[in-house]
Amino acid sequence: MKKSMLWLCLAFASLFHSAWAESPGSRQGVFLSGGSGQDDIDIFRLAWRYRPGGALFCLAGHCFDGYYETSLGYWNGNRNDIGVVAFSPVLMHEFKHVGKRFHPYVEAGIGAALLSHTRIDDRNLSSGFVFEDRIGVGLRSRHLDVGFLLMHYSNAGLKAPNNGLSMAMVTLGYWF
Repeated sequence: MKKSMLWLCLAFASLFHSAWAESPGSRQGVFLSGGSGQDDIDIFRLAWRYRPGGALFCLAGHCFDGYYETSLGYWNGNRNDIGVVAFSPVLMHEFKHVGKRFHPYVEAGIGAALLSHTRIDDRNLSSGFVFEDRIGVGLRSRHLDVGFLLMHYSNAGLKAPNNGLSMAMVTLGYWF
C-alpha cells in the first residue's frame, strides 16, 4: 500500500512539473471536487488544470478549446479505500456571449488513471490502469469556477471482470 501511494505521488509530481511551462494566454487553476459514486462510495479530488489558451478549432461560429487536468483522488468505500492519480485532456466550449460576468460552459474528456488497488467494496475493476471518462457543465468567471461532473472509471474491457464505477461530483476552482 505505502509503495503504491509513493508511486502515485511521484507520477502526480512528474506530470505537474512537466506541464508547468507557460505559453501566451495560458491559465492555471486549482480545483477541489467531492461527490458520490455507486454503492455509496464517497469521492474526493484535488486537481491542477492547465489551459494553454487559444481555440483548438471553430465550427459554425462556436470555438472550442480545452485544458489538461492532473488530479489526486480518494475513493472512500464502506470496507476499503482507493487512491487515484489521473491525467485527462478535456475539450470544452465556453458560451462567452451569454453573460458578462459568468460564462456557462460544457466539457467532455477521456483520460487515464492509476489506482492504488483494483477492488473497492464489492466492485472489481481488475486493473490498476483505468480510463477516466467525463462530461460536465459549469459557470466560470475570471478567477472562479463552479461545475458539475459526471465521471466513469473503467478498464474498457481490457481485463475481466470490468465493474466500472460511475460518480457525480461538484467542483470548485480558482484560476490564476
